[in-house]
Amino acid sequence: MRTPDRRLLLATLCLALVASTPPSEADEIRGLIQASRFAEAEDRARALREENETTHGPRSLETARALDLIVEAMWRGGRGHLPEARELAERAVDIKERAAAVEEREILASRRNLAYVLSRAGDRAGANALFEQVVASRERLLGPTHPEVALALIDLANLLLTSGQYAAARPIYERALDIQSQALRAGHPDVSKTLHNLALVNHRMGDLDTARPLFERSLAIKEEAFGADHLEVAWTLNALAVLLEEAGDYVGARSRYERALAIRKTALGPDHLYVALSLNNLGYLLRTMGDYGEAQDLFQRALGIEEKILGAEDPDVAMTRYNLAEVFRLTGAFEQARILHEQALRTREKTLEPNRAALALSLHALGSVLFETGDLETSRTLYERAVEIWKVALGADHPQYAVGLSGLASVLARTGRWRESKDLFDRALSIQEKALGSDHPDVAQNLVRLGEVLAHERETDRALACFLRAEEIGRGHLRLVVTALSEREALRYASVRPSGLDPALSLAASGRLPDPPSEVFDMVIRSRVLVLDEMASRRHIAAAAGGERAARGSKTSCRRCPASALPGVRHRPGEAEAGGQGVPRLRPRARGPDGGPIFPLHQPGPERDGGRRAWTGPGKRRLPPEPG
Repeated sequence: MRTPDRRLLLATLCLALVASTPPSEADEIRGLIQASRFAEAEDRARALREENETTHGPRSLETARALDLIVEAMWRGGRGHLPEARELAERAVDIKERAAAVEEREILASRRNLAYVLSRAGDRAGANALFEQVVASRERLLGPTHPEVALALIDLANLLLTSGQYAAARPIYERALDIQSQALRAGHPDVSKTLHNLALVNHRMGDLDTARPLFERSLAIKEEAFGADHLEVAWTLNALAVLLEEAGDYVGARSRYERALAIRKTALGPDHLYVALSLNNLGYLLRTMGDYGEAQDLFQRALGIEEKILGAEDPDVAMTRYNLAEVFRLTGAFEQARILHEQALRTREKTLEPNRAALALSLHALGSVLFETGDLETSRTLYERAVEIWKVALGADHPQYAVGLSGLASVLARTGRWRESKDLFDRALSIQEKALGSDHPDVAQNLVRLGEVLAHERETDRALACFLRAEEIGRGHLRLVVTALSEREALRYASVRPSGLDPALSLAASGRLPDPPSEVFDMVIRSRVLVLDEMASRRHIAAAAGGERAARGSKTSCRRCPASALPGVRHRPGEAEAGGQGVPRLRPRARGPDGGPIFPLHQPGPERDGGRRAWTGPGKRRLPPEPG
């Protein structure tokens, strides 16, 4: 029998000792940070700092490492803007830089922390300088193709992305991905994060076709590496849901929002910052689909969480105030909407650079409220500021810029500048069709607005074509989503979807068409029966599966649904809705200075999002990049 190699026995013994060694307190704190349990990690890191100061001294390397953990837990947990975070980060850097025999790589870790703190506090120039310093140092120490260089590049690109410098961020993400693709295996988790952030910057630049497969690749890697219910998976589910929503796939978006929210609530509890992010985004979708009551509840819950963690003046809190204000605007509570939008605008003016796209968002939204309440001069000024910012920040071919043009065109139309209004609507429509596709709901909204202006200018044939096409797009989108909605949700969305039905009927009834085409009346029939057909189909299926009891068990009985919730069926102005729970409260149309409706073709009646309201457009969600 051979005697075992003594070196092999020694190596086996060493491995066994390492495996049996319990993780240190610092390792456990890092694990809490990776699990997004930031408050617990911060508390334990503070305790470790006190212990290390007592045992090793306040200027020891051990104390600096504990400070690093406190600072990382703070900036990842939304507290990096606090003065204490900067003080602790600078102290950690100073201790390491003055200590003897400290590796430069360890000093770089503290500088990276300080850079993130500076960025959270609004000192983006200082953060940028430190991130660039970390990149250069790692390239010198490790070579330009080392994976740690890729991580440093991602930190720099994240700062550029959150600063709105999308064109500068994208090539840096691409270089980082190229390094990781060569140095790491294809399914490495670091690759998934870079794919996610590269998708995000393409999304922000309006390139949804490039962004979607990148998000999907990132999601597939994460699900394989971590499992389907991991927090990392929730990041990409949330981002993919935003993209799907903006592409018009409300059903696909909702399922992913709800899955991300469930993952975060299970892993983090109901009061975590990331839960607030998911509540905010799901609320935005429900608002788009006309469920204003549920959207308001979600926004208020998110706002309570964020104000407690971030404070009242944080830019992310301003975003949630914006979303809540839009619910109030859409339901006619203009004074509440104005107050919240003014608060959000003040916060953004104090915390953001003057050319940031998010600042334009608040300018445009406040302009929309003032448009509704008749302050057209101030509204136009705010719209013009928003348009100029979006043009510089995003470019003249971005769909958000089209949103600004549409708002400005609405004011011009209200003040009688019809030809200028028509030109702006035409430009906005061209941008949207190119960026979003010709059958997107946002295209339908602008077609209705353009058609109203054309009708006033006596271009009746083209106006009718706009109305018919808008109704076809809106009806087609309803047909796509209705099968996955409950009956109440289907009725609600049918009541707020973009529609050209009303203005087309008004035009046909005005006598300005020599021979009203049959397409108008065909459109009425098709629009009115769509939801009813879906309900009838469900009842046939339910009856076949379980008889009358199963049919009665569907989520909403058609007999109990208000007729006014169906496309094309109207209330009188101000009339209460019998049994219409969850359907938006109706109100009469606002009127212009001459006492007539804002757009003469529309009769007074309930509002749709595609009707006269000044449109604020998509994309009002907090969607941060994934930190490394």
